Amino acid sequence: MDVTTIEKLVGSQFVWAILFVVLGVAVLGYLKNENAKREEMLENAQKEQKQEAEKRFKELKIESRDREDKLMQNQEKFVDSLSKISKSVEGLNQAFNGLQNDHSSLAREVSHLRNQIQN
Repeated sequence: MDVTTIEKLVGSQFVWAILFVVLGVAVLGYLKNENAKREEMLENAQKEQKQEAEKRFKELKIESRDREDKLMQNQEKFVDSLSKISKSVEGLNQAFNGLQNDHSSLAREVSHLRNQIQN
């Protein structure tokens, strides 16, 4: 090819149009490839986050179950303690009623003895 032919080709709009189309296709292919890579990275990150969230959820569920078990054990101890306290109070009440009865009996006897002494 001689220089004139090359100058005509370089000056032709058709050649420039083909070059821009080829360049456009190359750029679109590159962008599509980069977009696919980024999408894959985001999907992997999302999967990792989901797995981490599921793992944390299971841990929290176990912790919650343990905490609930401990609370139930404490509640059972508390109920047992209240039952013992109730029985103790009932015993004290019976003892107090017995003392009141004894006091009433003594008061009657003292009154009776006073009446006998005065008569």
